[in-house]
Amino acid sequence: MLLNDELISYIRFLKNEQYWTNKPNFNQENNTIEGLFDVEALQHILTESRIPLNCFRMVDNGTMLHHSKFSRTIYVGEKPAAKVLDGKKVADGLKNNFSLILSSLEEFWPPLTKLCKELTKELGTRVSSFAVVSPPYATGFVPHIDSTEQIVIQCSGEKKWNVYEIPSNFRKGQEVDPNQLGLKTFDGTLSKNNFLYLPYGVPHNAFASEELSIHVTLTIEPIRINEWVLKSVNEILKDKSLNQLTLPPKYNECSNSEKKIDDVYKYVANKLLEKRNLL
Repeated sequence: MLLNDELISYIRFLKNEQYWTNKPNFNQENNTIEGLFDVEALQHILTESRIPLNCFRMVDNGTMLHHSKFSRTIYVGEKPAAKVLDGKKVADGLKNNFSLILSSLEEFWPPLTKLCKELTKELGTRVSSFAVVSPPYATGFVPHIDSTEQIVIQCSGEKKWNVYEIPSNFRKGQEVDPNQLGLKTFDGTLSKNNFLYLPYGVPHNAFASEELSIHVTLTIEPIRINEWVLKSVNEILKDKSLNQLTLPPKYNECSNSEKKIDDVYKYVANKLLEKRNLL
């Protein structure tokens, strides 16, 4: 089975078994990930691609390092045009135990371009990707919360993950005080071919083992209830028959307006129920 098909089956499993948006899931099956993003792909990115400044980060034990140390300038004629990733400087950084994060990798690596497009079509919400390259024993960020649903795919080496229960109140991108973390819901090591599903809102962090680790994370935009309701109501309100209805000035003081307003509320509510039944 191709990786694209395996991931679609895995996502359907997550939804059917009530994992989606609720709790993490560790998949140890022998998944087909060959050619997704490995050491050879990394070498190609470092030597052949022109990765823009905002699409990569170097990290030292959880601290972001400044771009200028790992970038170079490209020129149009004699004029500087842009700064891009400098492969040699990044390779030296990896040797110095810095980690590399490559964002929006689907824009630069064809296998991920195809995968993200197919998953976006299947799920009806945007799927992007990033890769994390960690030298042996590199430590990651402190426990933090990302802004998307995520599926981690271990492509090379191993990585230990700590995942915690979703807090009642959280903000995306939030670092979580280790003293305020809830119970662990996953504490284990991903090896090559393993998947790990992380719901939106779970605090997590990860650490490399004794060899170079490469993992790709698929980020899946969550379909938030308030955004879905707003979008659905806006679609309903495009009905031309509603556009022909009007209310008098100070309608809230006019008893004759109450029935008309109630009828509109009922109409919108029934249309929302119809959309729900079509899901």
